[in-house]
Parts: sequence; structure tokens; C-alpha cells
Amino acid sequence: MLLQPGSCGLYNAWMMVILALGLWSTLQSESDAERLVRQLVEKLSSDKVEERDDAARKLTALGRAAVPELERASLNRDVEMAERARRILRSIPRLRIGEEKVLTEIPEGAEFIRAVFSPSGSFAAIVYRNGDNCFLSCRGKASPPLEFPPSIALSPDGQHVAYQGASDGKTLIGLDDQLLYEGDALWLPPFVFSPDSSSLAYILNHKGSQFVCRGKTQGPAFTRVGEPVFRPDGRAIAYAAIEGGQAFVVAGEVRGRTFREIPSPPVYSPDGKSLLYAAGRFEESAIVIGDEVRKIEADSVSELALAPDGKTVAYVAGKDGAYRIVLGREEVPVFGKIMSPLRFTADGKKVAYLSKDRDLWYAVLGRRHGEGFPEIDQDSLALSPDGEKLAYAATRGEGWMTVAGDAVGDPFADARDPIWSPDGSAVAYRANIGGERKDIEALGGRWLIVVGDKRSDPFDYVGSPHFSLDGGSVSFGVRRGRKLSWMTVSPK
Repeated sequence: MLLQPGSCGLYNAWMMVILALGLWSTLQSESDAERLVRQLVEKLSSDKVEERDDAARKLTALGRAAVPELERASLNRDVEMAERARRILRSIPRLRIGEEKVLTEIPEGAEFIRAVFSPSGSFAAIVYRNGDNCFLSCRGKASPPLEFPPSIALSPDGQHVAYQGASDGKTLIGLDDQLLYEGDALWLPPFVFSPDSSSLAYILNHKGSQFVCRGKTQGPAFTRVGEPVFRPDGRAIAYAAIEGGQAFVVAGEVRGRTFREIPSPPVYSPDGKSLLYAAGRFEESAIVIGDEVRKIEADSVSELALAPDGKTVAYVAGKDGAYRIVLGREEVPVFGKIMSPLRFTADGKKVAYLSKDRDLWYAVLGRRHGEGFPEIDQDSLALSPDGEKLAYAATRGEGWMTVAGDAVGDPFADARDPIWSPDGSAVAYRANIGGERKDIEALGGRWLIVVGDKRSDPFDYVGSPHFSLDGGSVSFGVRRGRKLSWMTVSPK
């Protein structure tokens, strides 16, 4: 809702932003204000970078007044525009620096397990135990009683929560307050959301067969299926499958040609018109792009990735026990054994990955690698905005620390979710003191947010941090006793 003259302090602050941006000449009434925000949001789909950046700057400055229109844009079928809107939404502080807003409370007598917070600070989803059962509570509604703490995932726009649990021996799959599946099949991670967050795909295993589901709709059963991927417009999904000893890709309802193996998930081109994947047939290896099969001089091809602009393909090729990364027309030596998918930098010129050499793990960017560690959190790898540095969580045995470029942070009982500031000058992450790290996150102890060499106060729990677009504030969720809140602090 746009700010009203009746809310004097907020209205005056908003009008000062309008004047500072030089927009007063276009703003004479509330309807003009709505029209202005709508016009700025429409410019997020402009082909001109300068026009998009200018619109993003003005929408960020307008702050909460722009949120309703940005939330609508975040669900747009134009995937790039929707992502820009989501990025701005995440950057708009819903609170001023130093403010805190209570979102929800844990039921009295219940035991807190974990929580996820929407990046905008609009809600928190809580997992807790009450008596012999576990529950997921979100927006005032609780899941059915569950036998163990459920797996949960937040949608790209931060507005939906998917979960998997079990009740009376049955597998339950839910999305918000909607039950999508209840039955004897076993869930295989992960959850996969469509780009606009409106649809959920997942894999079930039942009596030796596997099938991909979209919402409540179950696809055909195969011996094995791979992770599904959505077409950019969200209208179709594709995945690799095996049946009768042959591998093939299923796109929508169409089964593709057969191969010996398809080692990694297919990838859609940005316009959704082509599907790309690596494949092996008899003694040959190939890259498949749409209907074209390109033979590759290699014993194996895997980890195919596509640059953000859709113009460059990267993959790992192996021959006679030696491996190399093919990046467009360039070949890049592989350091150690690749242990993660390839990730392109924003400009499409380099790829990042995790590798293992002897007993040590390394983070690799292009042709450079950092220090070796006994273990690196595979979910923590974060590229700096300029694509020149990596951040990740690693351990040497005395604790977990966050590495940002060449700088190694202090050790903690746990360190997770590193994120770069918009200008790449600092990294924020959440850390635990006094607890014990587990697969999901540390148990016990106290949690805090670390930004560079600055630390927040300790809390019973904290969620992932989020920088504002200008880097001037950091927002995150916290737990104090039974209350879960959203707060905004200065990173300095």
C-alpha cells in the first residue's frame, strides 16, 4: 500500500525521497504515485542496462512504497525481470536501522528446532517439537503432526515454503498450507521451484521406480530419474531418466533419444527454446543442443553449465584418466577432482567449483585456487559481484570459518550462508558460538551475524543475512526465547 498523508512521518520521508530523485514533476496525486512506481517497474525489463539500473536505484530509494508493485513483478513470466524485482525487494529494508519487528511466536511449551525467514522479513516458518510430534508453522497455520523434523525449502521469491515429513508411516509433501502428496513413496531431495515460484517439482521413489511430480501431478515411472529443471517460463520441466539400461531426457511429455548415460541435469537456454545436456553413447561422448548432437573427443563428459547470457557452454571432459574444463573454445586445466557443479561468473568468462586433491578441499575460480582445507561446505560457495573472488565456509578442525577471497575469518562452532555486499567489499554470514555443528546446522550455543570484522549481539537463533542494494544495512531474522523477529542493522 502506498504511504498516505495521514501517516505523517513516513509520508514526509517518502516525499523527501521523491524530491531528491527529481520526480516531483511527475507526481501530483496518489494515482500518479502508483503510475510512477508501475512505470519504473516496467523499465526493469528494458534492453538498456542504464535504464534498468536507473529504475532499480529509484525503486530502492522509494523503499516500502514500491513493494506491492515489485511483489507483483517478482511473479512475472519474464524471468529476468522477475529476478530483478526480487533482488530489489530483498534489498529494501522493511525496518529502519536499529528497528525490530516481531513476526511470530513458538507455542508455549514447544521445543524450537529451526526456522527460515523470508528475505523481505514478512514472515518466519518455524519447525518445532510439541510432545511426541514435530510441526511446521507458517503464517499462523501448522502442518499435520509429523514424526520427525521436516525438510523445508523457501521459494526463490521468498513467499512460499515447501516441506517433507512423515505421519503415521506416510510421506507428506506440502507447499504452504496445501498438502501435495500423502502416500507410501519416499521423497528424494531436492525441492525445485519454478523461476516465478508458482510451481514445485520433486522426485518420489516407490517400489523400485522413480517419478517426477509437479504439484499434485505425478509423471511416468522409470527405473531412475534425475533432478528436474524448469523451462524459464515455468510451463514445462525436463529431467534425465533411465529405463531398460538406456538413458534419455524427458522434456514435458516428450522422451528424447537414448544414450549410454546422461551424467548431469539438462539445462534450458535463457529463451527456453533449446535444451542442453551432456551424454555418452557406446564409446562416444557428446553435447546435445536441441536436436543437434555434437561429438566430443573424450571418454566422458559431465557437469554441463550455460553462461547467464546463454552464449557460452562449459563442461568437464575426461580422457585416459585426465580431465579438463572446456569453456567455449578455451580449455582450462582441472585442479584436483571436481566435487561440485560448475558455476559461471556473471560475465560468463570464468567458472567456479570445489575440488579435492589428496585429502584437502579447494575452492577454484578460473585458473586460480585458494588455500586447502580438510572440508568445505559445498552449499556455501558464493561469487563476488565482480566475479573475481569467492566466499565459502571451511574448517581446519579447530572450528568453522568463512573465507572471503584470501582472508580467513575467525573460527566458530558453525559458520554458514556467506553473502557478498553489493560492492564486493564485505561478506556477511551467520555463526554459532558454543554449539555443535550438524548436517543441517549447529545445535545449542548462541548465534550471531558477522559482517567483515564486526559481530552482532548473540541470539538464540539467527537466519541468513541480506544486504540492502546500497550495502548500507543488513537485515536478518532472530529468535529471542519464544519470539521470532526481523531486524535491520548497520554493517559498519
